[in-house]
This record gives sequence, structure tokens and C-alpha cells, in this order.
Amino acid sequence: MGDKDWLADDDQLVSELRDAVGGAEEPSLQQITEWGRGCFSWRTIDSELQVLSLAFDSALSQTSFRDTGDSIRLLVFENDDATVELEIGNEVLMGQVVPAWPGTVMLEAAGGELWETGLDDAGFFLLRRPRHGPIRLKVRAKHEVVTEWLAI
Repeated sequence: MGDKDWLADDDQLVSELRDAVGGAEEPSLQQITEWGRGCFSWRTIDSELQVLSLAFDSALSQTSFRDTGDSIRLLVFENDDATVELEIGNEVLMGQVVPAWPGTVMLEAAGGELWETGLDDAGFFLLRRPRHGPIRLKVRAKHEVVTEWLAI
């Protein structure tokens, strides 16, 4: 049946659609679960579009900012609306959101673990550092933004 035939005869279109899906197998529980997870992941698409890009990483820079025995990594994430400065120490993550607004910061690990803390009046926050693995920060303040995933 050609495209023009579908416009002229709704019954013919429905008949062809019925034939097309009539031989399809019923989806398995695993397929349904995967489809559901895929749909669920779209719930945060608005904040995902407001990604803070990595603008500076001291691990990639030849400039040393501190001369301490601890290995401290400095990062700066930014977009047009906000900047997140992050200092990764051996035990903690310390950072600041600029401009400062009341809100929260959530640390998300690739394994699904979440840790959340509030921003103080100057936009500072402190979180316990996960041992390893990819992480990202989600900031919920005047603007909802998320950093790129980062391996620590």
C-alpha cells in the first residue's frame, strides 16, 4: 500500500497496522523493565541539559597551587549561569557555588549512592569523599545544574 492510500482509507491503514504487529511476540519482563528504566531516566532531562562543563583540572595542569603532602585536586566547572569550584582531598570534597544562592548539593556516585548537603550563605559546601569511581555533583539552587561525570 502506498502513502496516498493510507490517507484515503483509514480501515485499510488499521488493517495493515494490525497485520504488522499481529506477528510480534509479547515482550519479556526483562524488556519491559529495560524500557521502564529508559523512560524513568528522562525525568531529569531538564537538569541534564544544564551541564556544567569542566573548565579547569589541576591534575591536567602543570601549575601547583599548594605545596602540601596531601594530594589535593582543584576543579572548576562552569556554564553561563553558575560556577562550581571543587577541591578534592583525601577524605573530603570541599566546594563553592558561584553565585551563592540558598540550596543543596548532591554528590552522585556511579553505583547509585547519593550524599546531600546544604549550601551556606557564601555558597560553600563540604561532603565526604567516596573512595573511588565516577562522581558528579547536582546543584539545586536558583538554577538546577549538574557537573560532568568525573573519575576520582
